[in-house]
This record gives sequence, structure tokens and C-alpha cells, in this order.
Amino acid sequence: MSSLLLRFPTSPPGNGTPLVISPLSGTLPQATQGVFYTATFTASGGVPPYQNWLMIGGPAWLTSTSNLDGTFTISGSPPSAQLDSFTIQVQDALGAAGQILFT
Repeated sequence: MSSLLLRFPTSPPGNGTPLVISPLSGTLPQATQGVFYTATFTASGGVPPYQNWLMIGGPAWLTSTSNLDGTFTISGSPPSAQLDSFTIQVQDALGAAGQILFT
């Protein structure tokens, strides 16, 4: 099951549009044991540039990278079949935060 959580500061972002992370929750391809896995996230809405990307939680085999083009990549090779959950978070230029939970 997947769910989506977006959090914003008490004042809306400067341009009034929500900060959205893609791909949306539930749309990541499934990882396969022993096979290299990668997924890239983008942000839209809010006030660019997007910064302070974080992966919160997640398995030890999954690493994360903030890319120069403002995207965020997770990658690694799962050593075993397992269920994992993690959150991806990003902030826009005004500090508005968006989060998305993958379970």
C-alpha cells in the first residue's frame, strides 16, 4: 500500500502552487534481488530551485544523490527479497517542504 503526504509551511509558497514530487507514490518499479536498481525524482510547483533533498529511512543498500540538475536519485542492489519503506523530501527556495512516502 502506498500513501502520499505533502507538508507546507503555515504561509503558502510564493507562487501559490503546491510542491509536488514525481514519480508519485506507488509508481516506483519493484526492485529485484541482486539487480542494480535506480529511480530519479523531480520536483515541481513551489518556487525553484529545489534543494535539500533527503531520503528518510530506507534500507542500507539504497543510496541517494542530489543531482546538479535539481533532481534526486536513489540506487543500489538489494541483497535479499524484503519489504522496505522510505520517505523522499525536498524544499523549494522559500523553504516549503514536500514529502512523499513509499511503503
